[in-house]
Amino acid sequence: YITGYKITTDIDNGTVSVALQAAGDLMNAKATVAVQKDGKTLASGDVTAWNRPVTLKLENPLLWSPESPNLYDLVFTLKAQDGSQDVVKGYFGMRKVDWRKDEKGIPRLYLNNQKTFMMGTLDQGWWPDGFLTPPSDEAMAFDIDFLKRCGFNMMRKHIKIEPLRYYYLCDKMGIMLWQDMPSGGGDVENRYQLYRQELKGMMDL
Repeated sequence: YITGYKITTDIDNGTVSVALQAAGDLMNAKATVAVQKDGKTLASGDVTAWNRPVTLKLENPLLWSPESPNLYDLVFTLKAQDGSQDVVKGYFGMRKVDWRKDEKGIPRLYLNNQKTFMMGTLDQGWWPDGFLTPPSDEAMAFDIDFLKRCGFNMMRKHIKIEPLRYYYLCDKMGIMLWQDMPSGGGDVENRYQLYRQELKGMMDL
């Protein structure tokens, strides 16, 4: 059965690489990865080794941005030797975020190779009817939509991890998110070693 996957997009070359993770009796099992948009398959490929990326080419890919939050669907199919199969669906956005110097040598954030000013709020993720737990899908969407209507393109999520559904809604509705890690005292190197471990754990969820 499929346990997870990792996606790496390359907007400059118009490709998406997908590494599939699986468990169980994988002897003679076969797996495929398909990229879809609006129910139409745009590209597909066979998994030749577990955890080894399958790289697929997309013609004229639609890029993701807060203004145009384009998403592609993924369909993974794993067929076991006994004929049983596991089908998992996911999604991704073709986007590139990097930090580099502009024409004046000033470090800037770039989204899809375009210099982008990040403007947003410090979001505590607190709910009057759920405390630190979002009470519903509609409540999460309301929060994100409110920030969008106020003209913001990002939020800084402060000292908490939201349900995975929340991050999906951010992708779907078009808002970028900075994930905070709480500051603390003590030895700096020991502190940041733990930060790196916990931040990686958050990203790997």
